[in-house]
Amino acid sequence: MSKIPYAEPSEEVRVQLIDLLEVCLKSDKFSFVPHLSAIARMLGHAVADSNPEMKQKAALFAGLLSRELSTQVGIYMQSTVQNLATNLSHQHSKVRKVTLAGMKDVIVARGAEKFVEDALPQLKFSMNDRSADVRAKFYEVLRHWMTNMEI
Repeated sequence: MSKIPYAEPSEEVRVQLIDLLEVCLKSDKFSFVPHLSAIARMLGHAVADSNPEMKQKAALFAGLLSRELSTQVGIYMQSTVQNLATNLSHQHSKVRKVTLAGMKDVIVARGAEKFVEDALPQLKFSMNDRSADVRAKFYEVLRHWMTNMEI
């Protein structure tokens, strides 16, 4: 109890807000539709957060949102994809792996396919990542894209 899990209390609040958004999305995903532009902009900022746990939570939430609202959310995800691509060069392999897991569904959302071009330079490095887990996740994501992406 005497330990604070985060250096800054606002980091914990931001992580818990993403958890709250997940609960809201699961209970009523259609209430998100009128606010997708603002939510995608917020996700773009959350993915660029300096806290590695926030990067992971935001990447997973972006993937969940894209799975649940795949026909509506894709056109708003450009800044999210750009910041996810930046996270592919993060020093922690877990952040890189979770980022790829989030990108898996974001890129195949209708309208977001064209944003993969923004991520190509960083994706090339993921193909030869120093972590075997990241490389395996990359090829899993690539297979998903090849079988599910509309061109």
